[in-house]
Amino acid sequence: MSYTRIHKLFLATLVACQMRTGSAATMTDESRAAAALFQEFETVVNSKATLLSSVGTGISKQDMGALQAPFAYLFSGLKAVDEHAASEIMSNAEAVLLGARDFRSPEGIGAVESQFCYVVVFGGQRPFDASKYFRSGSTTSQEQKGVWTWSARLSGEPLLTIPLYATQIEHSYLLLSTGLSELQSVAKWLDRSSTTPPVLEHIRQWDLISQHPLWAYRRYEWSRPANRIAAGLVGIPRDSEALMLFLDPGSAACILRLVEVGEGQDTAGGISLMRDLPSFNSLGAGIWQSMIPLAGDEQTLRRLLRIMQMFGFGLFL
Repeated sequence: MSYTRIHKLFLATLVACQMRTGSAATMTDESRAAAALFQEFETVVNSKATLLSSVGTGISKQDMGALQAPFAYLFSGLKAVDEHAASEIMSNAEAVLLGARDFRSPEGIGAVESQFCYVVVFGGQRPFDASKYFRSGSTTSQEQKGVWTWSARLSGEPLLTIPLYATQIEHSYLLLSTGLSELQSVAKWLDRSSTTPPVLEHIRQWDLISQHPLWAYRRYEWSRPANRIAAGLVGIPRDSEALMLFLDPGSAACILRLVEVGEGQDTAGGISLMRDLPSFNSLGAGIWQSMIPLAGDEQTLRRLLRIMQMFGFGLFL
């Protein structure tokens, strides 16, 4: 092999390495949090913090309330620690993400239960220390060092009381979870000394959904045993690979997309009829799309609640 060819191969390799390094270096705190949650959970939801305050969204309070349903336990959990914790933390946050799995029905009426982990992204613009809200938290064992624990009464009848765990990673993230092992796993991925999991490379249409202020993405784990009703799987074909939702404030609509492994003909049409959703249109490559206008009426509310159920955040009434 000639010197010139070797030199060209060396330069090509160097450029490729620099591109990979640059991609990792420029990954935002928000994207890193998404990658960490995708590594551990089936459904991941992301919202800009400003949307959770419903300030200046141009969307009705009723519709935003339905879209905010996955974040209800975060606010209930923080309120159990300190009356002002949620509002003060949100005012310092850039985004909030949620990972959830193992969906199950409640004992009585109320929201579907699951294993979940929230990640509040502060973005590092100004230091924020959440420890002041957790001074009464427990750190009784070496295993739980740096982890605050408490019990919170959440929704449902009978009223659901569960243990919660929280930790802060530098000034970038606050984690809150129903499980210590889940909390520690996500925290490990968010540690800047660790390698970011390459999972985002395998998320279909990641470049599209990540541009929106609110999105949800579910990668179906068909091998995991589940209560099909609680998990929102009734009527979903088993060749479905993923379900995604994103908010388009400019058109005052939500876009729902179903990704299939094959090229099903009547799959999405059946979902439209069963869920009372606008018709799905084929975009090709096994992707079906339905657009839900955010009209602020009762029909829109029913549709949004049914969509939340499809992601594992349903209600038993």
